[in-house]
Formats: sequence, C-alpha cells, structure tokens
Amino acid sequence: MEYFKQLQAKLKETGIEESKVNELIEFSKKSVPKEFVPSVELTKVKDEYAAFKETVAEKDELIENLKTKAESVEEYESKVNELTNKMSEIESTYNQKLQAKTLENKINEKISSMNDLNPKAKPAFKKLLDRDKISLDGDNLIGFDEQAANIKEQNDYMIIKNKTIVMSHQKVNHQ
Repeated sequence: MEYFKQLQAKLKETGIEESKVNELIEFSKKSVPKEFVPSVELTKVKDEYAAFKETVAEKDELIENLKTKAESVEEYESKVNELTNKMSEIESTYNQKLQAKTLENKINEKISSMNDLNPKAKPAFKKLLDRDKISLDGDNLIGFDEQAANIKEQNDYMIIKNKTIVMSHQKVNHQ
C-alpha cells in the first residue's frame, strides 16, 4: 500500500534504525485493517443505499399504480398502508445500520488518533467503551472524550509515558 511506503520513508528520515522501521511497518500492516472499515465495505454500504433509494422509488410508483387500479377505497387504503409501513420499516432499519456503522468508524478514527495510547492496548481500550453512552452529532462524537479520560485514568498501563534518561551530557527522551 502506498500509505505504508510513505510512512516507511518518513520514519527512515527520522533516523530510526531500518530494522525498527520495518518492524513498525509490519505491525501497522497487521493492526490497521483491524481498526478501520475498508473503503470497499463503505462503498458497498453506499451502493446498498443507492439501491435502497431505487427500491423506494419503485415502491412509490407501485403505490401510485395502486391508486388507479384499486377496486375499492378500503382495498386501496389497506394496500397503501401496508406498503407504506413496509417502506418505513426498511428505511428505519437501514438508517439504524448506517448510523451504527458511521459511529463505529468515527470511534475507530478517534482511537487511532490517540497518540498517547499504546498501540497494543487500543483493542482493549475500544472494548472498554460503553457504546450506549456515545452518540454522533454530525462529525462529533458525544460522550467519547469523557469515557476515554476515565478509561485512561483507571487503566494507566494503556498510556505511553515519556521517560527522560540522562546519558553523559545529553538528554534523550524515550517513549
């Protein structure tokens, strides 16, 4: 992947040993797919949504046809109500799934951007989140930051701590 090649080049520029850079890249290649939804899946959801919209349009056309073909007012109302209820259920279910997928993606993005969190602890950190207390308002996660602070406070082993080591006349920061 192009991203990993760019990342590898940047890390080499910092002066990190090539073996360490390669180790980090291999770790990233294994862990990144676990943290993000592949664009193929997101495209699939978008395609399903487009197909859903087409289905809605077809159902609307069927409803219009029923209006002209119904033999009685009661039959017409029954069929229209039935189709309207089915469409509402389908739309509601789809919107719930789309919202849940979007929320999960935003949580993954937020966790991935947490530089003070040990990469190996990120899956455990994610499992400690109470999804019922996190919501999405546009692109903003509501309730995430409070939970993250509490989890970090209660599980400080997940945090990368800076250590300063004094060697002769130089200070070296290790993470």
